[in-house]
Formats: sequence, C-alpha cells, structure tokens
Amino acid sequence: MSDIERTPLSGNEYAALLGIFGMVSTFETTSDRLKKRAQHAAPGTWRDLRLIAALADRVMDNLLATVPEKKLAQIHADVAHVRMSVKIIPPWVNDKTTEGFSYVSTEVLNDLLNHIIGNECRFCGKTAVESRKCPHRKTIEAALPHTVPGTDGDECKFADIALGLTESRETWDEKEAD
Repeated sequence: MSDIERTPLSGNEYAALLGIFGMVSTFETTSDRLKKRAQHAAPGTWRDLRLIAALADRVMDNLLATVPEKKLAQIHADVAHVRMSVKIIPPWVNDKTTEGFSYVSTEVLNDLLNHIIGNECRFCGKTAVESRKCPHRKTIEAALPHTVPGTDGDECKFADIALGLTESRETWDEKEAD
C-alpha cells in the first residue's frame, strides 16, 4: 500500500471518515452484546456480524492510508476526544427525546395546513409586509416541505391559496358580485 497517493481531505470527507470510524467503533462495542443471540439465529449470523465488523475496519484502514501522514496525527488526536454515537428515535415517540419533533403523516399535515389556511388566511386582509410577522404564516412555512412562491402583489401569499385561486381577491370579489 506504499504506492497509494495521499491526498488532503475535504471537510465533507473528514466528516464521512469520522462516520466510518463511528461505525467501526460501534461494531467493536456492540458485537459482543449480540453474540449469544447471533449464535442462536440463522446459521452464519455470528460469523457475518464479525465479518461486517472486520470489513468496516479494513475499509477505514484503507481510507486512512490515503490521508497525508501529517493529517493522520491530527485525526488520531481528534478521535481520542470525539464521541461517536448512534441515536435511535422511533418516529412514534413524542417526548423530550425527539427534541421537539414528532411524526405526522403528510396527509394529516396537509389537512391541518388546509384548515389553518382556510380559516385564518382565506379572509385575512394583511399586506405582504404585515404578513411577515403573522404567526400563521410562520407556522405554515415551517410545516411545508417546500417553499410557496411569493406574490408580486400587496397581499399575503397565503390569502387565496385555500381556494386554489390564481387571481387576486379583488377579481374574485368582482366575479361574485356579477
């Protein structure tokens, strides 16, 4: 392996390499806890678990062989002070472990957003400038997985969205009067 070119790591590569280190470290610290179960599972499960751990270790070693030696010393020092962990948070848990997040299906979220928009935004008369401070607008924008394009007009971009209108409210009001 002495003929492998050692090239500097990018920030993303360094973070990914730490992730590989975390995986290797996790295998080292957890494999023995699963040994008895793995030995009684399907034939070869314990062997496969040890093989995966060994392969992950080999991948890490091979990747480290491409890092400049000066950087290796820094990585070695960093790893001694870095704590790697895997945090498993089931999507159905709704307590402090979710750090303020909970799982809501897209269908339910859309229903809630349509309700807010239909009852709060539909008849709101806020201007585009005033709407920037609106708590409903902030909630809707935080909950949507995409960005709703702003309007070039003077009113809030959510004013007519509940009705699926592309025209302004004034145009809609004129049509209703006819």
